[in-house]
Amino acid sequence: MRGVVARSDLYGRPSKNQHAFCLSVGREYPYDVRVLANVRPDAYWMNTMLHEFGHAVYDRHINPKLPYFLRTVAHSCTTEAIALMMGALAEEPGWLEKGELDGDVERLAARRRADRLVFTRWALVMFHFEKEFYEDPDRDDLNKLWWDLVERLQLVNRPPERDELDWAAKIHVAIAPVYYHNYVLGNLISVQLRNHLETRVTGGEPFYSSEAASLPARSRPRAWSPQRLARHCPRGHRGELEPGPLCHVSPLEPSRGLVFQHPSAHVRAAGFRLL
Repeated sequence: MRGVVARSDLYGRPSKNQHAFCLSVGREYPYDVRVLANVRPDAYWMNTMLHEFGHAVYDRHINPKLPYFLRTVAHSCTTEAIALMMGALAEEPGWLEKGELDGDVERLAARRRADRLVFTRWALVMFHFEKEFYEDPDRDDLNKLWWDLVERLQLVNRPPERDELDWAAKIHVAIAPVYYHNYVLGNLISVQLRNHLETRVTGGEPFYSSEAASLPARSRPRAWSPQRLARHCPRGHRGELEPGPLCHVSPLEPSRGLVFQHPSAHVRAAGFRLL
């Protein structure tokens, strides 16, 4: 990852994009992967850096033997699963201790549980807002719609006597539309993936401290390698998948792999297989 770090733009400066993202420039191998961030010495940016470089690890391991136009993520929720699994280490007591930082086990565990519950409600606001927005983009009550959803789903009261374009302040509406459900699905996949690693690969040891999880690909157990998760198997690229459950995941058996099907009201059904 040193090459990714060397090509990245990690620190803030005037007039710079205040967001953070991972970018793969082109699809020629070896891949040119970069991260933009505005790093500060706090827990938020620790999480963000782990998250974005999780994306970078995924992008670096996309199978270069694929046809040019398929050299991309298998599905948005799969790259988010890796990024979210890595970002969660910012509140992992064992990882913090390994980095010689103090960690309160009970407090951090409670914070993590609360964060996921709060985030799920926030993601529901985004999902329902965009659904209504794209059904009728010319409606003139988008701010009312936004705050109606915030009050109902997040239990946050709208500011009194305010009628501004607050919904437009959310960057994903403009540059990553119909995306937020991938974070929820990514969280679901990330905990299953971690469970798989720590029950079938590391023997119960946390994946971030296990030699088995960090072995070179040729020495790693058949049950796991980053390349296998990042390898694209676009089952729907020759035609749409049949409608199915929102999230169907088969057991993570080394011999069978993982099959994920994600039909959506907004995007064409797509899938990937852990080969």
